[in-house]
Amino acid sequence: MKRLNSIAKISTLAIATSLAASQAVAWEMGAEPDKNYVYTKTDDGASITLMCSDTVGIRATVYLDGNEMDNLAVGTERRLATRQVTIDTEATEPRRDRWVWVRSARTLISTKPWQGRRVYNAVITGSPINMTVRRVGDFTLNLPPVDDNFKSFSKTCL
Repeated sequence: MKRLNSIAKISTLAIATSLAASQAVAWEMGAEPDKNYVYTKTDDGASITLMCSDTVGIRATVYLDGNEMDNLAVGTERRLATRQVTIDTEATEPRRDRWVWVRSARTLISTKPWQGRRVYNAVITGSPINMTVRRVGDFTLNLPPVDDNFKSFSKTCL
C-alpha cells in the first residue's frame, strides 16, 4: 500500500511539474538606456524580442535556436545577410519580405514596420506565427498571451 501511495505521489508531482513548465512561458520586461523591450522564450526553443525603434516602430528579433535574457545582443562582428521570410498568422494573409539574417546566431531581425507590427498583433490576438525562411526552413512560433509586462511595453512603445 505504501508503494502505491508513493507511485501516486510521484505521478501527481510529475503531472504538476509538466503543467507548470508548459505554463511558465511569459513576457519579461527589459530596460536599457534609450531601449524598451519585451522578451519571451517559446516552448519549442525559439525566443523573441520586441523593441521600440525610431526607424521601424516595433522591431522584432527572432532567435530561432533560442537565447537567454542576458544574451540578447547580436554582435556587430558577425556577418549579416538578408533572407526572404514569409510570415502569416491566423488573422492575416501570408506576406513575404526581406529580414536581416545573422547566420552564425540563427537570428532574424525585422527591417520593415509591418513585420514587427505583425508579430505584435499576433500576441494581441493570441495567434501562432508561421514563418517560412528561405534556405533555412519553416517555423511556427506560439507566443505567450498578453500579460502585465507586455501591457507596460505597449504603453511606452506605442
